Amino acid sequence: MEWTGLALSMTSFGCFAVALFHLACIVRPDLGEPSPAWRHGLFVGVNLLLAAGFSKRPRWFLWPLGALAVQQLISHGADLLEARRRTPPQFDVQSLAVLVTFPLLLVLWILHRRRSPEVDR
Repeated sequence: MEWTGLALSMTSFGCFAVALFHLACIVRPDLGEPSPAWRHGLFVGVNLLLAAGFSKRPRWFLWPLGALAVQQLISHGADLLEARRRTPPQFDVQSLAVLVTFPLLLVLWILHRRRSPEVDR
């Protein structure tokens, strides 16, 4: 397996772990940022779909991944700025993680597709 395939497999596992985190936030809201249970439930589903996409790697997966990346960059970028504007300024580690991770995932996906064009599930 190429390094990009291995990295995408690990990403699949990471998405599953994030789904579990959102599930835990439904039970214990104090674990994450204040958010309604329905939103955490939505992201349980989103992260399970991401886990499946990174595992199965269908060719069309770039489009929903790209759309989600844009949405997350806008949302978490605003959250990060809001945290910095508070008095005293705070640091939103979760948003920073999303802002760093999603562009890297897009690059990784594109690299994998270029290195393994025969993968066309």
